[in-house]
Amino acid sequence: MIFTFFRKIILALFIFSLLSGMLHAAERLTGQDIKNILIERAKQDGIDLAPIIAPHKIFNACALELEIMPLFGDWKTSQVRCSAPRAWTTNVRSLLLQDEVEATAVVKLKQMQTTVKKIEPALLTLRALEQEPVVKNILKKRTVKSFDYVVLREPATKGTILSDLKYLTTKSFQYKVRGGYTKTEQIIGRKLRASMPADKPLLARHLATVYIVEKNDILTLVIQRGGVKISTEGIALSNGQLGETILVSNVDTGVKLKVKIKNSHKAEIITKQSK
Repeated sequence: MIFTFFRKIILALFIFSLLSGMLHAAERLTGQDIKNILIERAKQDGIDLAPIIAPHKIFNACALELEIMPLFGDWKTSQVRCSAPRAWTTNVRSLLLQDEVEATAVVKLKQMQTTVKKIEPALLTLRALEQEPVVKNILKKRTVKSFDYVVLREPATKGTILSDLKYLTTKSFQYKVRGGYTKTEQIIGRKLRASMPADKPLLARHLATVYIVEKNDILTLVIQRGGVKISTEGIALSNGQLGETILVSNVDTGVKLKVKIKNSHKAEIITKQSK
């Protein structure tokens, strides 16, 4: 009877220990969780990422949202930080999508070089190999390309209207940014939805459209020919941004004119009329 009693106690302790362990494990983060979080965070900046971290690695659960920061100016190394209840930090190396493509190309090139050397060791040299069309294509993929995107010259706050080129410039990046703007004229007249740092590619989700002229607004229309400046008034037939070309109707004649918006009350006549 005593033996049975002890068996029950041991069994109860075993079950309690097992449940505690399962509960504790459920509260933890795995390397796969960290990988998924990094991928989603990088997508917000238009970057396709392949984090390198062991899926089974265990991290203490975080009561707050994880702090994620790309180090050294890009996403090739990211820092993941938890503040509470137990603070911890880990750095994760990652491959950008184009890095994976280049790495695959390098492997294929080496395999091709080895095969050719075995088949025709006396005839094919490395220089001849480089002239082969297939190898040339692989080498082109390995070439580091740069991609130019529009960035802010200096940080700007939420609500700033980018009405002048003085706010903008272009910067070269060694990776593609999905949704990044490549021309400054695509951004002139747009408003920032959130505060933005300098030197970071501007994306569509960062900007809101601002119409400084709305349909039926009265505009002063100006045209200059041979030193003579002529002005009249017109009614806007559509909404328009700064620098945009729209149609207006001459107040006096009703003739439709194509004009370029200069500010909220003035436009420059481009053509005499548009039928």
